[in-house]
Amino acid sequence: MDFSIERYHGNSLVLPVALTDSNGAPISLVDAMIKFRIGNITEASEGYSIARSDSAGTFTITITASRMATLQDPVYYFGCEVTYASGIRQTLFVGKLTLKDNVVL
Repeated sequence: MDFSIERYHGNSLVLPVALTDSNGAPISLVDAMIKFRIGNITEASEGYSIARSDSAGTFTITITASRMATLQDPVYYFGCEVTYASGIRQTLFVGKLTLKDNVVL
């Protein structure tokens, strides 16, 4: 899947993901490795987390507002891949993030 996101610079980024098979049943993430990268932000970065519900086949990627504020360019490309316990590696999605200037309220 390829998609684009627009976000105000310095706002949190929250990406919920649910994996299901062709019958709508959850795809197990037990013992799977999930990787996500945007700019220089990876799973090793402070302010980055993945909350998982492995048996339900769901996870949520969260990057805090303070970490997002470290992104200085207006456009970044991102991607997410899963390596399942079976060893199969699958790119779930890729895309483009466009950062917009904040509106002062």
